[in-house]
Amino acid sequence: MTQTSTAERRRDEESKPTGGISGRVVFNAIRHHPIVFLLVLMFAGAATAGVWFFLPLPKKTAVLAFRVASQTESILPGAERSTDYASYKQTQIDLIKSRRILNAALSSPETRDLAILRAAEPDPLTWLSKHLTVESPRGTEIVKVTIEGDEDKELLALLGAIQKAYMDAANERENGVRLRRQRELENLVGETETSLKRNHEKIKEIAQFIGGPHSPTDFSPSEKLDIDAFLKTTGEKSAADNEFELSSIRLDAAKKSLDAMRIATFPVEGMMAVGTVAWAGGQCVERLSPKERVMLDAAIDEALQKDTKWREYEEAVDAARKIVMKYEDALQPGATNLGLTKAREALKTAEAHRDRYKVEAQAYLKGKAIQNQELTVARFGGAREQSQARVEMIKSKLDSIERKIRKANEYKFELENQRLEIAQREKIRAAANEELERLKLEMKGHARVEVAEEPFAIPGLEGNRKLKYSLIAGIGSLLLGFGGLVMWEHRSRRVTRTEEVTTELGTRLIGTIPPLGSSPEGTAPSEVHSPLVEAIDTTRIMLTHSGPDASKLRVLVVTSAVSGEGKTTLSGNLAISLTRAGFRTLLIDGDMQAPSAHVLFDVPEAPGLCELLRGEGDLSKAIRPSPIPGLSILPAGHWTISTRQSLVGDRWRLLKKELESKFDFVVLDTSPLLLVSDAMLLAREADGVILSVLLGVSQIARVAETVNRLHAIGAELAGVVVNNVQSEVYNRYMSRSTKYAMPAGQPNNPTVSEVAVSSFTAEGPIAEELPAEVATETKEV
Repeated sequence: MTQTSTAERRRDEESKPTGGISGRVVFNAIRHHPIVFLLVLMFAGAATAGVWFFLPLPKKTAVLAFRVASQTESILPGAERSTDYASYKQTQIDLIKSRRILNAALSSPETRDLAILRAAEPDPLTWLSKHLTVESPRGTEIVKVTIEGDEDKELLALLGAIQKAYMDAANERENGVRLRRQRELENLVGETETSLKRNHEKIKEIAQFIGGPHSPTDFSPSEKLDIDAFLKTTGEKSAADNEFELSSIRLDAAKKSLDAMRIATFPVEGMMAVGTVAWAGGQCVERLSPKERVMLDAAIDEALQKDTKWREYEEAVDAARKIVMKYEDALQPGATNLGLTKAREALKTAEAHRDRYKVEAQAYLKGKAIQNQELTVARFGGAREQSQARVEMIKSKLDSIERKIRKANEYKFELENQRLEIAQREKIRAAANEELERLKLEMKGHARVEVAEEPFAIPGLEGNRKLKYSLIAGIGSLLLGFGGLVMWEHRSRRVTRTEEVTTELGTRLIGTIPPLGSSPEGTAPSEVHSPLVEAIDTTRIMLTHSGPDASKLRVLVVTSAVSGEGKTTLSGNLAISLTRAGFRTLLIDGDMQAPSAHVLFDVPEAPGLCELLRGEGDLSKAIRPSPIPGLSILPAGHWTISTRQSLVGDRWRLLKKELESKFDFVVLDTSPLLLVSDAMLLAREADGVILSVLLGVSQIARVAETVNRLHAIGAELAGVVVNNVQSEVYNRYMSRSTKYAMPAGQPNNPTVSEVAVSSFTAEGPIAEELPAEVATETKEV
């Protein structure tokens, strides 16, 4: 299959015409829908006549003009107030048409007995509000008031009353605004002076506290003393904190030593140890750490060495031990006697006395050490309490100084705020006084609203206005109706000329087919030189010989946008033309959901293409011969959903390659591309796609959508063939050609293929006329 590059396809799509509304679309809208166009003309004429005869228009118009100044005029230069003029002018227009002004005008003596108002009973106010027109041209200061009626004197009297009522209200409105503004300014000045008085009193109060009206960056003598005291107290607090911390550390160390002394144990006789708990003197205590035990034992041993009685016990034990050793040296090893036994008992007795004294001495020394340590803890505790009291005292003093300094700073900032408020209020008071003086002078100036023109009447407006409104109604109705008709034709326009295939769709035209059954005078459709045969052969030549890639077009798909556009007739006759040219040709019925080839050629419906795609049939049995030599038929078969699944895979691609090896050309008649997706699956693998278009029936939008879908799936569009094309010149030529097509006296013996074509064209179902609905639609076009 020949593929078109993306860049080339994009250039082709960009070169397509836009297909907008043209003169031919307008002409076709009238030609295709003459009755609707006639109804549009009748409606426009009725609208014109209705406006002309039934639009009520008065004969005379009364006009009153006011001037609304864009700025307030002042006797002082530069005193004009800048306001939103558009909003102000609209307010004045609304004021003129307000019920208050209209009621005041209707209540005046000048309008009380007017006939125009008596005719408007029982609600003259509603009548006047409806018929009174107030407008102002853009870019001007003029506000024009108009009213229409039959009697100009009554209209002028009514406008005069409106003029008086509005001017009174406008003057009251302008002066009322100024007076209210004056009172507002006077109240503002009074309130500002009261606030200034309070600000000055507050400043005096603050100055007395901080010792003078200083700025936030200045310091009074009292503030400097407070700052010095703060710095000094801060140093004292730091020293007191350090002293308190040191005394706390000493106290904790003394308490720890005291606790260690109280729980100390000694390895003396009569002490029983269980785990890490020792029992001594009937009290349960925890053991000391090895380091603490060594230190405490060393201290107690040092005290014992200084005890005289302890030394006596030690000497008695040494003397007893020497006696034992003397006896042991005198006797044989292991021998004993009464003297040695008594000596050993004397040694045990001396050691027992010594150990008992040691326990008692240790208890005494421990109690004395604990007592001394308790005194040390008490002394350190007192020092810590004194340090803590000093810290609290200094902290209280420091907090007092901080509060005083903070309060002074707050007063200083409050003083600055008061000064700023005074400056701001003085500016407000000065601006208010200045505006108040200007306002008093401006109240003596000119009013912003004044009468530009007194009420006057304008006669003779009826004829021109009626003509203008009538023409507007008629032309508007015509444009609206005809525009809708043209848009309808534009959205549903059909292919009415062969040139539109290239101009509107931007596609290649490769052939035009005359109507089925048409033939020049004196010939029959079944003859070799019929217009249908010549047109089909021309299409075949365009396919096989035009273009550089024409030789690669082996598998051709014939499709259309929707049904009834001649694709089946075109595919059958194209296959016959290829056979007539001497090519081995296979015609495949690819319209698997609505097949027709098995009926047209009188062959079994299955097995066919569906079975081959599903892998359920034999190709040699599925392909069947036709009455035309060289032309074979592959019917559609029985379609199932698995057939479409096979199309998505490689079955169709493999089948196409096998068919290309057996035939010169394969012509595939598919389903309508916009209606059935099978056609796109078959077309994407074909060498070329031929699009069938029926003149006068195929819609341009549908054909364009078909072309876009073919491009989207990468299919190669070989060209477009237009069916049902009339050509009087071609018919006259074919009528003359039959007179000398064969030499005189020689019988007209056509070839086998020509006979087959004749029989196929005249008798075969493929040459039947278009369906009734298509023929009817063509006739309407």
